[in-house]
Amino acid sequence: MLPPVDESVLTDNPDFEKLYKSLSADILSPDGSTKKDPAAEQRDAVRQELKEYRLRATRQHLLKQALATATSQSAASQPAAPKQIPQHGRTRSHLTRASSNPVAAADGGEGGGGSSSSPQQQLPPELVDLLLLLPDFLEKAPRQLLPQQTLRLLLSTPPFSHFPSHLSSLTAILSTHLTTQSASLTRVLHPTTNASFLHRHTVNLPVTTSDLVSKLSATRRELTDARLRTTTTLLSHLDQHARALSILIRALEAKHGPAAHSTALRSQRSHLEAALWAASLRLLLLETKGRVYPKGAGGALRNYRRHLRDAQMRLEDASRVRERELEDYGVVVRPGDAGGDGSGDENEMSTKERRMREMARIWREMEGRLEEIQADLDRLGKS
Repeated sequence: MLPPVDESVLTDNPDFEKLYKSLSADILSPDGSTKKDPAAEQRDAVRQELKEYRLRATRQHLLKQALATATSQSAASQPAAPKQIPQHGRTRSHLTRASSNPVAAADGGEGGGGSSSSPQQQLPPELVDLLLLLPDFLEKAPRQLLPQQTLRLLLSTPPFSHFPSHLSSLTAILSTHLTTQSASLTRVLHPTTNASFLHRHTVNLPVTTSDLVSKLSATRRELTDARLRTTTTLLSHLDQHARALSILIRALEAKHGPAAHSTALRSQRSHLEAALWAASLRLLLLETKGRVYPKGAGGALRNYRRHLRDAQMRLEDASRVRERELEDYGVVVRPGDAGGDGSGDENEMSTKERRMREMARIWREMEGRLEEIQADLDRLGKS
């Protein structure tokens, strides 16, 4: 696949970003191969031919592996007649090997658990020998390049000479073994499917496996892209964190650095100077008071203050007594009446109160006229 590129590199280099996107989208495939290859058809034909050879080799390998596995697990002999061999449901536990005689055949039923089963039948000795010798023969004979005469002699000698007669039984054993393996693979790929329906998915094993491989490749690419995005985001967060730390360091330097210490010292010096001036002013005030007021003036002023406080209290008591007397006459002194001069709301006054206020007004007018008359008499008497 194409090598991943960091987003910051693409952001910092716009021309390279255009080139990379053009390569990844229009020119190159995800596996790195070119999309505009003139020899693509020839390569596709070669690739298809290689695929056929690979499939053929895979089939041969599966047959060899199945034969070797069935032999190594001491596969039990199948019944001689192919019609008695079930097509599905045979497991490895149904195959048991005898200690000295040829291997006994397994029962044909599926997991009876106490139910009646078909009687076990033994494999022919020639078939057992074929099962034991064929894996090594198929594995080593092609590599050792035996002479034709030796190979012809070997194939005409028992037990290989009995191979055509036992081909059907051998095919049934391999079929059962391959069916068991395919059922196991199907169970792995479809774990939630009912066991009685697994054989329906067996034919789709290649397609399912190919889809899984494709999904795995796509998931890997997505994971790589996600890792790149995560790395880019992490780098961005780290840059922001570094900037925040630098701002914090500058703030701490401004608060606790040399400039901050100098400012703090200057403020302390100003505070001490202000405290010194305040103490000097207090001393000057005390000296001024001592010069202006004699020694007995303080006591006299304190006595006078007590006298004024007592006079204020007597005046308040006398005012309350006069207000009570006015209430006896029906005059209620309110805070807005200004000493009962009749400036209150006349609607709220009673008839007696209005009469008394009118009498007081007339009395004040009469006193004013009497004073004027007395003043005229005094002026006439002097003249």
